[in-house]
Amino acid sequence: CNYECMTINKCKYRYDDIYNLLDTTVKTSGDMEKITNIKNLIAIPYNNSSENTELITFENAKSVVSEAFRTLRTNVQFSSISDKKTKTYLVTSCFQSEGKSYIAANLAVTFAQAGKKVILIDSDMRRGRQAKVFNFPNECGLSNYISNIDPNGMEINYDITQFIKETGIDSLAVSIGTAHGVNKGLTEPKIKFYREQVK
Repeated sequence: CNYECMTINKCKYRYDDIYNLLDTTVKTSGDMEKITNIKNLIAIPYNNSSENTELITFENAKSVVSEAFRTLRTNVQFSSISDKKTKTYLVTSCFQSEGKSYIAANLAVTFAQAGKKVILIDSDMRRGRQAKVFNFPNECGLSNYISNIDPNGMEINYDITQFIKETGIDSLAVSIGTAHGVNKGLTEPKIKFYREQVK
């Protein structure tokens, strides 16, 4: 019996060793750092508040989640300390519905709360959500600026300020994406010009 038990245990250990060698899934932030060689800035806690607000840093500034976003803001600032002229940050991910809009909106709020003048540009011209987050009508936005066409299909030539909306939060404005067909050949140079102008 002892011999059989020892054999089973040895087999189990060998199975565990093989499983661990073959398991390449990412389970922790440490795993991600090891694979990408990029430091994790913060883990934002899940917001299980009954209010379920997306702008938690504005509507519940004393919450644990809001504190995590303020820590993220500080970490972002220190991560670019070698380049003190950094004024533009990109929030992106591999797939849709991973929280880009939520992170970008709340990070923008925390920068504004720290006294920085912030313009949040929603560059998602298919499923942009910042209009919903900040409760704006999803009308004129970045895609209209790029195409020079308004939501009714009419040609426009608006001043760039027409595409930037005040949020009601001190020092924070938003440029929404809108869902309008855009000539991809025009996108990159016009977005670059747009970004330079709003700086």
